[in-house]
This record gives sequence, structure tokens and C-alpha cells, in this order.
Amino acid sequence: MFGNKTNADVKGTEKLMRTVRERIEEAERDNRTVYLEPVPKGTEVSKIKGATLVKPLGLPNTMTEPQGNAGEIFASLLPKLARGALEKYQKTLEESIEATSAAISNADSGARASLQRVNLPGSLEAYLAGDGVPEVVWSKVEGVQRFQVSVG
Repeated sequence: MFGNKTNADVKGTEKLMRTVRERIEEAERDNRTVYLEPVPKGTEVSKIKGATLVKPLGLPNTMTEPQGNAGEIFASLLPKLARGALEKYQKTLEESIEATSAAISNADSGARASLQRVNLPGSLEAYLAGDGVPEVVWSKVEGVQRFQVSVG
């Protein structure tokens, strides 16, 4: 034993080992005489699989969504000049998004009107769906779009 080599006091450890051996012998004797069950070897016992004991739930809305003026709690942390610049940037960004959306909507309406004039309504959707305009016709439409020639 390590304790004997280091001249450490091992009386307590030896007593503990003796107690452990006695308890093992007692448990084995009980299994043979009382329970009549042999103790399986460690290699014969299947591993215990883990199981989820709780159901995970999302956080309540009160913790994830701002309540009242919760978004404004830290608004005063920015200097007044930076806050003004941020508000100006956000306003410019919103105006840009609105202008782009309007331009896209107008272009879409114009394209649909041009297609309607040549009796090809919805041909873009039909081509993208794969069941409408033949490839030859679509390549001609692309050619016209490339050269910006007005149809009609």
C-alpha cells in the first residue's frame, strides 16, 4: 500500500478497507441465501441509457418581447449627437426602402402591362414554373429586354 511506503498513518484506511470487504461479503451472502440471485459481472450488465426527464419549453413572452417602454431603457446611453445621427440614418433608410419598393412595384406593373399588350400575361410566372413559355420564345423575350427595345 502507498501509505506503508510513505510512513503515513494508515490505520483509518485499513479499517475502512476491512469494513468495505465485510460489507461486500455480507451482500454476496445475502444474494446467495436470501434473494437467491447471483451477482452479475460488470461486463454482463447493459449500460443504462439516458432519458429526458423534463420537457423543454420556450421562454415566456414577457421575457422575450419588450413591454411598454422597455426598448427605450438604454436610449439615453448614446450621446445626443449620435442619437440624432442614428435617427436621421433610420429615416433615410426607411425612405430608401419605400422608394425601392415603389420602383419595383412600378417596374412590375410596367412589365405586366407590356406582356398584356402582346397577349402574354403572366408569362414570367409560367416560364419560372416550367410549364408556360417555350425556351425559344423566352430567349427572344430576353433578347428584347437586353436591347431595351419597347414591345408593342
